[in-house]
Amino acid sequence: MGSLLVFALLNINGFLMVLITGITFSFLLYALVTYKKSTGKSIAILENKPLEFLGKISYSLYLIHGPFLAIINLYLLKNFELTNDTRQWIIFIFIFIFIIPVTTIFYNLVEKR
Repeated sequence: MGSLLVFALLNINGFLMVLITGITFSFLLYALVTYKKSTGKSIAILENKPLEFLGKISYSLYLIHGPFLAIINLYLLKNFELTNDTRQWIIFIFIFIFIIPVTTIFYNLVEKR
């Protein structure tokens, strides 16, 4: 929430926004894991099945997403005149429709073995 407030007040976007968001979520995740280890209490967001699944396939997702995102981005830039926001939404939807299933297959055929 703090990083969103900083973005709004200082009109930050681009690389700096990505950097601040990454740092913020890294500290949040660290705090949640540390809290769980020190108290032994369950934290619902860390035991969420979809997030556990993404964690399981995360290395395969890391390996596969870059080339596919580059290809779809170049295709959209070359063939359509879209605003940056529209292009980003298309890419975001593409991740769920194409990249996550391909990553799951890759995980099961390669990484899991």
